[in-house]
Amino acid sequence: MFAIAVLIYSLRNVVKPEKWNDTWLKWSFWLLNIGLFGMVFVSLTPIRFIQLKEAFDNGYWASRTSEFLQQDIIQDLLLWRAVPDTIFLIGVIILVVFTIKIMFHLKKPKYKGGDSIPEAEE
Repeated sequence: MFAIAVLIYSLRNVVKPEKWNDTWLKWSFWLLNIGLFGMVFVSLTPIRFIQLKEAFDNGYWASRTSEFLQQDIIQDLLLWRAVPDTIFLIGVIILVVFTIKIMFHLKKPKYKGGDSIPEAEE
């Protein structure tokens, strides 16, 4: 998520302001966050609590076996994870399309190849 924030911050400074569209970014932001929230609370957290209980009851080794991961409840939770994964993926696709579209509307550089860059004032 930090990399996405840096990407958007950087693009905001090099893209023509009239071509910037916050609507696409709002949709991407909400879909990415809803997808991540869903991944954590629909499958990862419940599976880890079931795994923790298994580790307390039968030992750590039992919670890491393939038999544990093949239980119906675990498989169902992993199957249900496809819903938030899809929501997250839609957010990623929107962000990628936005980034590709916006790359055709970059600002012109202010300095030419032979110009010297002014020094910072103190």
